[in-house]
Amino acid sequence: GNDLHHEGMLEKHDLTKGWQILVRNKDVSDSDWVLWTAFLYKLMPWILAHLISCELVRYWNVEAIPVCHVAITALVLHFHFPLATSLLLITQFLLFYLVTKTKSRFMVWMLGICFLIMFNSVPTVLRQYYITHYDAITLSTICLGWFLIRCIDFALSELDNNTSDLEEISGFYWICFLSTLFLSWTIHTL
Repeated sequence: GNDLHHEGMLEKHDLTKGWQILVRNKDVSDSDWVLWTAFLYKLMPWILAHLISCELVRYWNVEAIPVCHVAITALVLHFHFPLATSLLLITQFLLFYLVTKTKSRFMVWMLGICFLIMFNSVPTVLRQYYITHYDAITLSTICLGWFLIRCIDFALSELDNNTSDLEEISGFYWICFLSTLFLSWTIHTL
């Protein structure tokens, strides 16, 4: 895997001559991009399964489509991420749901900042206590970050709405839409 890169054992082709002023080599490896593209290839069958299952559910019961979104995304998280990632996502969801009840933009932003600070320390904490593989930590951090952005966006947009609890929770389903959970940056840049 990519652990060698992050343990200080770079391959010779990973380094090129750097700026002469610094008298150092430059790291030109792109292990994170290799990791991310490999993960996207692993997601393709899931995205296809998501598309097919949601279309089948659409014919059966349109109102059940959000449940289909959450179920497929939960399966992807189960098979491709450590349990700690799923637990953090659920915690994030629940706390942002609760903070929307305060109707305070300040509280939404404070919660977002707290999660951001926590995620900044997640790689170190996960590496020490739970996950020892760099790839799993990197993908988990990316997943948690995208989910955080989506939770903040939803919570801020819900502050001005007078929706029922059921409508508000069903509005959170779009956060778990698999096609945009990991690919938001791709879709927004197209």
